[in-house]
Amino acid sequence: MNENPHMYVINLDRRPDRWERWMQQVQKWNVPHFERFKAVDGATLEMTAEIKFLFRNNNFNSNPFGFGCALSHFLLWMQLVETQAPYYVIFEDDAQFSRPFKLPSLPEDWDLFYFGGVSIENCIPPGIPYKEDIVMPKLEPYQNLTTVAYMISLKGALTLMQIIEKKGIDKHADKFLMSMHRIMQVYCYSPMLVYADKSYGSDVFCEPTEL
Repeated sequence: MNENPHMYVINLDRRPDRWERWMQQVQKWNVPHFERFKAVDGATLEMTAEIKFLFRNNNFNSNPFGFGCALSHFLLWMQLVETQAPYYVIFEDDAQFSRPFKLPSLPEDWDLFYFGGVSIENCIPPGIPYKEDIVMPKLEPYQNLTTVAYMISLKGALTLMQIIEKKGIDKHADKFLMSMHRIMQVYCYSPMLVYADKSYGSDVFCEPTEL
């Protein structure tokens, strides 16, 4: 695994508080070089024909902040495909670390790796052991792997782009990725390295908008 990965932190311009908190903790937990990725803000999002088509089958009540969140991740997946980098590490700005950051050692055919998910420190997800601290997570009934901190390979991003081309993004970013587990090689840390900080609240859930 490349020790100098492409790492991005998704952050809204109107949430400098989250960025400040992120900067404080990365020094403590030895997070390597990363870039801030300007999040798509659902509060100001212009619903173009292209965006409407991308979310044509959405099941989240046309939530504009859901669109913004999913678009932020989608743009990074698309950038990964365009640049042909081997993989991206992607964080949301409410990610909290429970121990020092480290990249996992994974098989060559991996698609998606979760550093964490639920808002519980050191949560142990059920799954099939792969290595001492890595499991292949069970799909049911465990539904708490999220986009708060994950790593996606070029192969995994290409798979997502193929699915999106056919049916668009039909779920919130978290659920959309989880719906891909059956066709992707998925792994996660156990116990989880990262969890979402609930104290920030959510920038995703709000009133629906017209498509």
